Amino acid sequence: MLSRFFNQFFNAISGESRRFSLENRIFNITCIVTILIAFGGIVLNVINGIDYRLNIVIIIAECGLLILYYFSRFKQRFESTLITFLIICYISLGLGWFYNGGVDGPVIYIITFFLIVFISIINVKYQYFWIATCIAFTLCLFLLEYLHPELVAPYYSRKARFLDLAGSYIIVIVSILTIVLAIKRNYEYERKKAEIQREEITHQNKLISKQYKNRENQDLIKIKVFSIISHDLRGPLTSLQGLLNLFNDRLIEVDEFKELSMEVTERVRHN
Repeated sequence: MLSRFFNQFFNAISGESRRFSLENRIFNITCIVTILIAFGGIVLNVINGIDYRLNIVIIIAECGLLILYYFSRFKQRFESTLITFLIICYISLGLGWFYNGGVDGPVIYIITFFLIVFISIINVKYQYFWIATCIAFTLCLFLLEYLHPELVAPYYSRKARFLDLAGSYIIVIVSILTIVLAIKRNYEYERKKAEIQREEITHQNKLISKQYKNRENQDLIKIKVFSIISHDLRGPLTSLQGLLNLFNDRLIEVDEFKELSMEVTERVRHN
């Protein structure tokens, strides 16, 4: 009962498998999970007294993600929304890095989460490019903070940093588990679907092979029948040909030809 409920819940969020590709379904789930991460981040920021501008950035990003989810889930515009999603993630994470403690904050955890997401939903042809982009983006944040530490808004207390990191860690871990379980579930579905298709193809091949063998047997029967017929007809036809040759060469008279013709006709009739 519980499993059925979760299946229906995931289908409602990600979309039906017959209409959406595996990457598209994972992307739809990722949008919802990211929105929940952002909401949890807002709550933690309020509790820890983080710079209010970070919450403004998160709220704007959430609105953008809701729009992207709508276009991907209900308008089936996966390819176009994916690029916008990546751009929104980079902008939000970049601002969050400097508004939320920099290298001492939780943004590095969230970047790791999105790196896993990128690998899951991006086309294989472009995966290495986006992975390299994500790593380069993170290294640039480290370098920029190292060169300009004044750009980073620090925590006002050790307790605030501890709560922010602990809360963010829990949110990111739950989000990663949700995405991984969604990927595993969809993978199992695709695997079962492929097995069913393979079984159907195997069954069809067996039917075709059986039909081919039946046709082969029918052809063999026809060959045997024609062989028997030709064998049975060979004697009368040879006699008829000899009779015609005798008549044409005027070696027999008309009366003899008629008499012999009647004998040949009887032989053909009995055969």
